[in-house]
This record gives sequence, C-alpha cells and structure tokens, in this order.
Amino acid sequence: MSKKGETLVAVLTLACSFVVAQPVHRSDEVMGLSGTVRVLPNPSATHTTIVFNSNTPLNATSSQIVFVLQADGPALPPAWSGKARLLTGDGFVAVVPDEETDQKWLLKFRDREVPAALAKQGFQVYGTIGIARYGEKNASD
Repeated sequence: MSKKGETLVAVLTLACSFVVAQPVHRSDEVMGLSGTVRVLPNPSATHTTIVFNSNTPLNATSSQIVFVLQADGPALPPAWSGKARLLTGDGFVAVVPDEETDQKWLLKFRDREVPAALAKQGFQVYGTIGIARYGEKNASD
C-alpha cells in the first residue's frame, strides 16, 4: 500500500473512532420538595411553565423555582394550581397534588425512562425537548 493509501486508512480509522458514542450515566435519583405549584401551559408557544414556591426557604433570598418545559409535540398538561410536591431529577419534572386526585403530571425527555420509584404511581406523562430551571442554585454552583 502506498504512503498516501496508508494515510487515508489512518484518517478513516480515526474518524470512525469518534463516531462511537460513549455510554451516558443517567441517575434515577428523585428529589422532592413541598410547596405551592402553578402549572401554566402555553399552547401557542408549545411550552409549560411550572412555578414552585417552597414551604421552606431554598436559599437566603428565594423560595421559588420556575421551570420552563418545551413540549415534544402538541400535548400539554392542564392548567392547575395548589399545594403539591414537586419531584425533579435527571431529565424530568413531576407534580403530585397534595389533595386526593388521580391527576399527577410528569414531564420528561423522550429518551428517558420514568424513574423506577415513580413508574407505578399513575402519572400522565408528557414529552419535553427542553427543561430550563430558574431560581435557587445547586450546591455545586
């Protein structure tokens, strides 16, 4: 094989090695917070805003977290407000009203499974392609 041919094989081998995806570690951890929740769907912009006000301060200046979830399709959860638990984790946000109701909503990335701890709790599941979180900072920030 010529020097030029050897170089081409080496470049193709190197290029192919970059295509192989590395495994991604996903966490099944679920964090729960209690407080007041407002679910605000916006069908014209295909996103849902969830405003959470914690029963306890989240940091020295705020007790609020706001999530904006871009829908993966036309289906959005219904508008709702009340006392609830907000559950968050790797690629999802869920709302569980304190009152006895069959309505529980879980918004998650389509490539993520419902966490095992929540799988049999009867959530109405909605797909999302984006989750923005505004408000309190994580300890690592």
